[in-house]
Amino acid sequence: MGLIRPRSFVVVLLVLLALALTLPAAAAAASSWTEQTLPVDDVWYGVSFPDVDHGWAVGLMGNIISTTDGGSTWTVQTDIDGSLFECYFSDASHGWAVGPDGVYATTDGSTWAPQSAPPATW
Repeated sequence: MGLIRPRSFVVVLLVLLALALTLPAAAAAASSWTEQTLPVDDVWYGVSFPDVDHGWAVGLMGNIISTTDGGSTWTVQTDIDGSLFECYFSDASHGWAVGPDGVYATTDGSTWAPQSAPPATW
């Protein structure tokens, strides 16, 4: 009763082997993060990267910042009058930023315009 069955031993051995192979890769990935200095202070809520180079972030104070080098450097694009909580980009030109005061859109990746919602039909 105190002996380990051969089949159980193989399962345990495979689990340990999988952990041994996975943990170093996870540790290496975690050590590759670098803290970035952003061009403006804000509480950042939404981030969108439609590809590895282009990205945008939106913040509580209405700031929109962008990067074209995968996040190594960031540039202020605009300051919306109101909070922004989320952004989404379908490609490097077309994106939306949303907050409690409205929706803003860009078709060139840098110029933002408020969007009007259709009237509610209840």
